Amino acid sequence: MKKYIIQIAPIVPLPVLRTQIFSYWHSEALPAGTLVSIPFYFREIQGIVINVRKNDLQEGSLKLKNINAVVEEKFLSENQVELARRIADFYFAPLGTVLKHMIPKAAGHRVKKKKICKVAPKTEKISEEAKGILASRKNKFLLTGNGKAREKINLDLIRACLKENKQCLILAPEIFFSQSLHEKLQSEFSEEIALVHSRITKGEYFGYWKRVRFGELKIVIASKLGIFLPFSSLGMILVHEEQDASFKQWESMPRYNAARGAEFLAEISGAKLVLESFVPAVESLYRAKTGELELIKTKNATEFPEIEVVQLEGERKNPDFPISKALYGRLAQIVNEKKQAVVFVNRRGFSTRTICENCNQVLKCPKCRLALVFSEEHGQYRCLHCAFKMDLLSACPTCGGFQFSHRGIGTQTVEKKIKKLFPSARVSRLDADALISKLKSQDILQNFAAGEIDILVGTQAVIKGIYSGNIGLAASISGRDFADEIEYNSRAVALSRIFQMANLLDINGILMIQSFFGGSPLLNQMEKSDSKKYFASELALRKRFSYPPFRKFVKLAYRDKSEKKVVSETKKAFDLLVATSDNGIEIIGPYHLLSEQKRGIYLRNILLKIDPKKNIRELPIRSVIGALRKGWSVDVDPISLF
Repeated sequence: MKKYIIQIAPIVPLPVLRTQIFSYWHSEALPAGTLVSIPFYFREIQGIVINVRKNDLQEGSLKLKNINAVVEEKFLSENQVELARRIADFYFAPLGTVLKHMIPKAAGHRVKKKKICKVAPKTEKISEEAKGILASRKNKFLLTGNGKAREKINLDLIRACLKENKQCLILAPEIFFSQSLHEKLQSEFSEEIALVHSRITKGEYFGYWKRVRFGELKIVIASKLGIFLPFSSLGMILVHEEQDASFKQWESMPRYNAARGAEFLAEISGAKLVLESFVPAVESLYRAKTGELELIKTKNATEFPEIEVVQLEGERKNPDFPISKALYGRLAQIVNEKKQAVVFVNRRGFSTRTICENCNQVLKCPKCRLALVFSEEHGQYRCLHCAFKMDLLSACPTCGGFQFSHRGIGTQTVEKKIKKLFPSARVSRLDADALISKLKSQDILQNFAAGEIDILVGTQAVIKGIYSGNIGLAASISGRDFADEIEYNSRAVALSRIFQMANLLDINGILMIQSFFGGSPLLNQMEKSDSKKYFASELALRKRFSYPPFRKFVKLAYRDKSEKKVVSETKKAFDLLVATSDNGIEIIGPYHLLSEQKRGIYLRNILLKIDPKKNIRELPIRSVIGALRKGWSVDVDPISLF
């Protein structure tokens, strides 16, 4: 019997510079994307067929193993296989690791289809911006401007996609955001809308995966996992808040960014891609400026919102601190007028640090060496970076003292103060602790949208995805959240938060930021409403220091329990990189993080600045990076340098 040579990618993490595709014998030709069972060294594993060719060689000229079994033909589409190859290439990741993200774990129970309340099809006039996107020969767009205007454009684009019987993927940066968006869109469309994120069950995911594959689901709202779904007729990809760091997978391989992955997927499938934000990433605006993206602006796009900056000098002795007199007055006005307010606090918990009254030492996590936070709700001192907890009656590890004071501001402190000041107001808190419960977060979302919550206190999650037309005040407790920090993109992140807060407000709403130190350069610039100068100065700064988009960052990180080993390994890697690099590569390091230890592990990084048009595989140092072993990670386009 004439055999075929089948090229297969094993679903295992292999060293990046090693062969990722292996050849096997089979009696029949198999289409690309077929899931097979193969012998691999001394075990049996699964693999995905990449390519096939007829055996035109003499019998016995190649010693290849046979495929053990064909699990399912065309399990993955050709588009998925190509997407996996692009992501693996761009992020210097093993191909098998990327493919594994595309293979769902089958669940034993059946997934019930949700009942849909049929709504009459909308026949509203299509917006000019949506017309322009649909008529354009280009397929990549950057949409910026007012949130409500962008919402109308999105609805028009989704309806146009459904009219063509195409599928639409909508990426949302966080679970809470996706839940909010799902509630909103479900009231607009008669079709079932899939909601896919990391907290749904394996059975739910597998059910959605199959129905997306067969084209039964036309609208999918998803977190970053959405790009790996097996779309059969993808026509549109909408990426909400494209600049958001939550699209980045940074803890494990492949360390991809879903916004970039969505761009690869759009190119492969021929779908239109719309990256959108109130305030896009500086890199995206630069790409629009150079013609890579077609810029679509709504009315008042990128105009800075009006900000009421409140100085807190002299208010620390105020018994209501950190609620300033000005904020108290605004909240009282909100309650009296039966409107709603959102109060943003950057840290959850009761405080940001706990200090021993006897020796003035800050209580720190023994694993991370970072300040412990007191949680009044749980009656514990907790580390926000690992699972370490300390009992409330524990003694100070330095001096044995038992008296502690809480410093800094957390969500629980602010919630407690507001409830005391406004006993009749309906006050709720939304932070990471509340988001642990899917039902609790959904209840808060629905109650706020229904006007059953007057004041919502929360962390960054609060300013993403909340829908209500009655928000009269959005306030930040501390302007330090918008101060210049050490990260290269700190100003851009702060600006994004401010615009997201402004986006929550109704037409006459007030944006307030309390400041402890007389404002920041960013706030001062915003008060002058000079957005064009801001972006120009930001680009000039980045060009001067060789930051993105003018250079691409690659972060090499090493972690180990031994501090001595971390120092020696990173020094050895740095020396090899310097010896094999050329003048087009800038190598910085090794440097340690703000905290040298996290969860009991020591950490040091090396930063590479390379040509933005190249990937690691094209560089002379690829052999050094590819040879890095256990303990090392490679992060292309990192969201943080630390």
